[in-house]
Amino acid sequence: DLEIPAISLCPEIGELKTLLMSCGAERVLLSGSGPTLMGITPTQEKALRIASRLRRIYKRGRVIVTRTLNLL
Repeated sequence: DLEIPAISLCPEIGELKTLLMSCGAERVLLSGSGPTLMGITPTQEKALRIASRLRRIYKRGRVIVTRTLNLL
């Protein structure tokens, strides 16, 4: 798990993770060397509300709402 070293090198990652949680994400995951933070929500509506709030608060990155594939 590289999350702890990534946050130690770039504290902003930890701050954004906390922000995502405070906006309502049920789980926040770090992925990639970019890095990319993913906020997990139970509904698309909740994801859209969180995204809207993040876009107002955080201007330095992109906020993208997506969904998982349901292949069953």
